[in-house]
Amino acid sequence: MRKKSLFVMVAGPVFCLAAVVFGQTAGQRGRPSSTVAAGPQTYATQRAILEDYCVDCHNDRARTGNLSLQALDVAKVGEHRKEWEKVVRKLRAGMMPPPGIDRPDKTAYVGFVTWLENELDRTATPYMPAPGLHRLNRTEYGNAIRDLLNIEVDVKELLPPDDESNGFDNIADVLRVSPSLLEQYLAAARKISAMAVGDPTFIPVTQVYRAPPDRAQDRHIEGLPLGTRGGLLIKDNFPLDAEYQINIVLLRNVLGYMKGLEWPHQIEIAVDGERVFLKPVGGDEDNRDSDANFATAADMIDGRFDGYNPSFATIKMPGLQKSGNVTLKRGIFAKDNKFFDWYQAIKRNTAKRSTVTIKLLDESGNPTMTWKLANAWPTKVSSSDLNASGNEVAVESIELAHEGLTIDNK
Repeated sequence: MRKKSLFVMVAGPVFCLAAVVFGQTAGQRGRPSSTVAAGPQTYATQRAILEDYCVDCHNDRARTGNLSLQALDVAKVGEHRKEWEKVVRKLRAGMMPPPGIDRPDKTAYVGFVTWLENELDRTATPYMPAPGLHRLNRTEYGNAIRDLLNIEVDVKELLPPDDESNGFDNIADVLRVSPSLLEQYLAAARKISAMAVGDPTFIPVTQVYRAPPDRAQDRHIEGLPLGTRGGLLIKDNFPLDAEYQINIVLLRNVLGYMKGLEWPHQIEIAVDGERVFLKPVGGDEDNRDSDANFATAADMIDGRFDGYNPSFATIKMPGLQKSGNVTLKRGIFAKDNKFFDWYQAIKRNTAKRSTVTIKLLDESGNPTMTWKLANAWPTKVSSSDLNASGNEVAVESIELAHEGLTIDNK
């Protein structure tokens, strides 16, 4: 099974996110903390700072700010996380100890709050909630198919557009799953799985690719080989090892005229970079044919590219010829009733078809042109009203049906 995959390279800016935290210095919260727990000497040092500058107000009796640090164990910060987080916020804001009250020097102050933050982070339990239901949107589904099965599918033809929220279509809240949408995803999966494994019962289909009308054909098209001008780059999936027919129809204007035939060109078809077809178009001969009859010339040129494999090229054959009725106007039958007897017999559906000879006479009565109608019979006769004061002829018109017209000028 041959597959032609579409590879898309997406180039874009790389964004660097910088977070600036005011009031913190190097070594403070947000910086990786040590994985080694502090020893007894460290705990004693931090406890001494609390006793000297905090516990006088925040004890079990005073409970200033409804907070007591008297019974809190600095060796077990994680057991009273709520209280210690409150302490960190106050210290980082520089609100404690209050103005006018003794406080430690800057080094000890920053060292204590940094140590406390690191202890909170070290003893924290990661919050990892179970992921919610989040289906793939249409674009993500197509990318997953490409990555897993190495085939490119047009998901726009298989699935409806996704709902959006603030311009984004990958938000879980709007990616709902309805019964009808689920049916469409299942139908798409059936088609894609058949493409992936190669179903020999595939029914032949026709895919039409049109060049954009505003695309200039006198310059190089990105992705095509260097040295070429114009054309069309197509990414398609060939689901089976089989014979594929590729037809080319050149652009015409509204009148059917094919432009650009004044100069010689070459039309090339390449599959995976390998040339499989090359034919000339344009130049003096094609241009002369187009000037003589542009519609016929355009059809002939299109026939050149109607299937690059000659065994699959379309052959145009003439169909059944149809002959229109012949109408003769303004005539008389002098002393001859055979035509009217024939016409009356035809009406009763009992007469045979006959060969009718029509001659065009000159002023001397000599024939200058002769036509013969094969298997003819009259279908309609219009006569005058035989008014003696009028100038009408005896027969206004005769319409003859036939099965072939030939010219006999022998």
